[in-house]
Amino acid sequence: MARLIAIKIPDDVYKELERRAKDAGYTLISDYVRDIILRELGRAGISLRGLEERLTRLEEGELTPRLYERILEIVKSVLAESVEKTLEVSNMVEIKKDVADKIVQRIERKVMDIINPFTAKVDSVASKLADLIEKVEVLEQRIDKLEEELKRAKEQVIQKPHHRRTAIDRLKEQGVVFESELRWLRDRDAFFERLRREGAIILDVKGERIAVYPSFWSKFKDKVEKLPTTIDDEIKVLLRDIEYKLFSRLREAGLVYYDASKRAWKFVEELDFSSK
Repeated sequence: MARLIAIKIPDDVYKELERRAKDAGYTLISDYVRDIILRELGRAGISLRGLEERLTRLEEGELTPRLYERILEIVKSVLAESVEKTLEVSNMVEIKKDVADKIVQRIERKVMDIINPFTAKVDSVASKLADLIEKVEVLEQRIDKLEEELKRAKEQVIQKPHHRRTAIDRLKEQGVVFESELRWLRDRDAFFERLRREGAIILDVKGERIAVYPSFWSKFKDKVEKLPTTIDDEIKVLLRDIEYKLFSRLREAGLVYYDASKRAWKFVEELDFSSK
């Protein structure tokens, strides 16, 4: 008849028993304590339940470092104990040593078959982790390089004063500005007056103001006076689009004409380029 024993122990002793039971492959601390008592009394037998739990944990891959190192010893010990008990119960069966060795070898192979897949997975994860670390290091180097380049670019921007483009700057790039193209501009009077003060030539052509940059006007005037033809299609080819547009406006207003006697285009002398 089985008896029940209840004992009180300190928390630290309980935690130590819990740790040792887990390392030994026990699910319940009570089973671990009972087996210790039976071993001390020399009455420890084969715990099929305990063996089943250990093998189940092994198959599920729950291997503690200590269990991993001692698993083969535990199996051998259990097998030897089983053989010893069998011989004590019945003398009818005689087991030879080579048979026992073969059984042990089969168990060892089974254990290794269980462990090897986990080992391969660990190696695969380690290899991928190494590749990932290498890629991260490369990215860190590239980020550091980009940050350094960005820092230098910011320093250059700070050192270089920002020059705001003025109306005369834009006129210099375009060469000519027609008032009819500035409908979006509210105060066109102030705009053309500012250009005049900054040196632009302001033409009044049939009520429309046209601003011309001085160097552009000089080249344009020279180019028109050297035109060898009066045919509009040919003139359009010889002049750029912006030049032809200005030429057409001046010709329509009678400010430029063709002198047949001199066979050349001429500008009206009375034209006041600085007015309005």
